[in-house]
Amino acid sequence: MTIEPQMEATAIDTLDPNISDTRMVAGWISPEGKYFKVPGIWAHDVLARSIIGRDDAGGRELELAGWVHLTNRGSPCILRGTPYTQPQLDTLFDLGLKFEGREFGRAILAAIRTVQEQ
Repeated sequence: MTIEPQMEATAIDTLDPNISDTRMVAGWISPEGKYFKVPGIWAHDVLARSIIGRDDAGGRELELAGWVHLTNRGSPCILRGTPYTQPQLDTLFDLGLKFEGREFGRAILAAIRTVQEQ
């Protein structure tokens, strides 16, 4: 199942690495590596509805389509049995480097290392 986003992706270079609350950098990453930042804390389902373009949509639809759920703590989650795509790993790496001075970025980079070791 492929989901065509109904909104613009977030450009990583527009993010402030000194943001006071990195929970605001959580979001979703498409199989093509497009990153979508949450509009607020704990707002993954709100964002999923905007991405999909339906009020009855939710994060589960994105997960089933192979999207990565980037948690508020910087942990990337993907549906069990679904491999990360190289564009997703590239985007995660870019986000990890952008925030490498923060726990959020360090968690992303640690997760990437774990994936590469498997």
